Amino acid sequence: MKITQNSKYMSIMDHNGGIVLAMRGGDCVTIGCDLRLGSRFLTIMNDKEKIFQITRRLVEKMLYRTSIYNLRENRDVTPEVFSQMLSNLLYENRFSPYFCEPVVAGIDWKTSEPYVANMDLIGCICKPNDFVLSGTGDLQMYGMCESVWEKNMDRDAAFEATAQALLACIERDAASGWGAVVYTISNDEIDVKSIKAQYETGERDNEQNVRYFTVGTVKVEFVSAASRQIAFLNLRMLLEGKVMNCDGVILIAFQKGTVRFFTNRLDEFLIIKILPPKPCRLFEKQIQIVIIIFTYLVTEEMELFLFFTFIFLVVDIRGMLFGKIGYECIDQKVCTDEHSECRFGRCYCKSGYDYSYKEAHIACVILPKLGQQCEIEHDSRHQSCADPHAVCSEGLCKCKDSYIERNQRCVVDVKTLHENCISNHQCITPFSHCNDENKCVCRAKFSEINGECYPTKYNCLEGEPILQNSQPINCSIVGRQHLHCPEQSYCVPFDEHEGQWSCQQVTVFHGICCPVPKREIILKPSCLVGKPYSIPDSCPTSSHIRHKDRFIPWQDRPCCPRACPYGYGKFGNKCYQINLLPGDLCELDGQCACGFCTANLQGEKACQCQPGFTELYGKCHDERCFHGDPAIDSDTGAIVQCDSENEWKCPEDYSCISEFGLCCPKIPIYT
Repeated sequence: MKITQNSKYMSIMDHNGGIVLAMRGGDCVTIGCDLRLGSRFLTIMNDKEKIFQITRRLVEKMLYRTSIYNLRENRDVTPEVFSQMLSNLLYENRFSPYFCEPVVAGIDWKTSEPYVANMDLIGCICKPNDFVLSGTGDLQMYGMCESVWEKNMDRDAAFEATAQALLACIERDAASGWGAVVYTISNDEIDVKSIKAQYETGERDNEQNVRYFTVGTVKVEFVSAASRQIAFLNLRMLLEGKVMNCDGVILIAFQKGTVRFFTNRLDEFLIIKILPPKPCRLFEKQIQIVIIIFTYLVTEEMELFLFFTFIFLVVDIRGMLFGKIGYECIDQKVCTDEHSECRFGRCYCKSGYDYSYKEAHIACVILPKLGQQCEIEHDSRHQSCADPHAVCSEGLCKCKDSYIERNQRCVVDVKTLHENCISNHQCITPFSHCNDENKCVCRAKFSEINGECYPTKYNCLEGEPILQNSQPINCSIVGRQHLHCPEQSYCVPFDEHEGQWSCQQVTVFHGICCPVPKREIILKPSCLVGKPYSIPDSCPTSSHIRHKDRFIPWQDRPCCPRACPYGYGKFGNKCYQINLLPGDLCELDGQCACGFCTANLQGEKACQCQPGFTELYGKCHDERCFHGDPAIDSDTGAIVQCDSENEWKCPEDYSCISEFGLCCPKIPIYT
């Protein structure tokens, strides 16, 4: 039998081996993977996780995309949005240089709905309602997953199903192994559990043969895991004669305080900087970076090459991102991009500048204002005009259709019932829309009474709404509290007023009181008012919202129409624009983000920051850390104070937020 040359090669997707599995539960998701990393059937690492939290550790291109989303939207990305970003990245670079089939799992921070998805190497997304797989063991695992997966599993059941499927795959797939790790993600916590496989031998993290040496003021601890024949190169020899131009050193390390080196946890590495004795710009391209290199005690050249390359990329990406838009400032003060400044320890564009994509990074540019000359931008990521609701038409920036110019800004040209319209978001009477005749009218299953739209029927899960004076009792949901409903009833919302995370406001839902359904009946999910969205598994946020009912499981919640257009909240029987910033014209306190509505010097009602908040960079902020609690002096118990000139007062792993004078926990990019 003649063997052709091509028979030596396998699919590029099978080169490294391994398996990743994500499953949906009732109110959680699980995602697990094996711990083997290999080059074909050569094992390189036996403790390598393949799961990364998207808000903490990512490659450069995904970090800058999530950062620009956070800057523009002022909120974290949802798993679904992140999947679209990842899909776009894979398609833009199809077939090279990325060869991976990612799995995304998480909980939507807004709806608390579980989400799992995977995609092929060019970014085609698959979003099933049960589980997704990726890796060399997927064929061996499909049957097992179908056997163990059940609808509405609780956290323990979801973990058990994921663990059983992973272990079954590891025993059958030669390219997977060395145990597994499973993350159980719910709305309030992430639980991580390790699983030992049947054929796994040896103990990880054997901390024998510990040796020390010191570089400057940093104590370096070597750990040799004898069970895996791991040996370290002589780091002293690497350091001799290889220092930076400015006598500084950068080490690759992990953990706090004592620096520890392991070969089996590359994804946990931080970069610890030893301050040089004289001023130096540590992150300029021309500066030599000392790289601490380690390797296995083997002779495979490919294995050495993989380790050397990976370590260099970690240092290079980290160094190149410090001082960039959306990332940490250098020494908490310096931003390197043109027209950027340091705010709260991160780099932002200065006031008057807009964010624009430039290759793999973000640039600060001045875009033309309304009435100024412009050029049509063909790249969909870029804006042609400064106002997000303006377009470049006939060489000038003009407001889009359905928007009008007011105070040099494009605002929605709002309409009430029976007025002419061209889009649904113009109709601000609750439960109205723009019909085919371009008139604002009440939606289907709503009737007009005295210029307002009222439902012809409320759809409680069981029975009829609770009445008072022949009218349904209005109620609110604030956090977990159901307000204003009598006993044996609960609040069922039909809309929401979104809170502001930056001022610790919780989301407030408004609705009516319905009777608590009996446990023994079969409940049919339905919208409280109106009809569910017609396309299954889709819910356009511009016009609809996932119905919140505590007796309907997350995955079965229907997509129901909003009472008001997106960006508006229902107050009484009228829709008002919400999340307004300081200086924006208003009518009610509830419209203002972290503020209240009061008359200004011109006699107009405008938003101002509420007591205890300070206006900074166009928004209201209270003097607290964005992440965690401020540093406390262990001797006095008082909060440690700092400013831009006394950053050294902050403890290790804290940075000075000079705007507030507080030492706040660092939020690292890759940790």
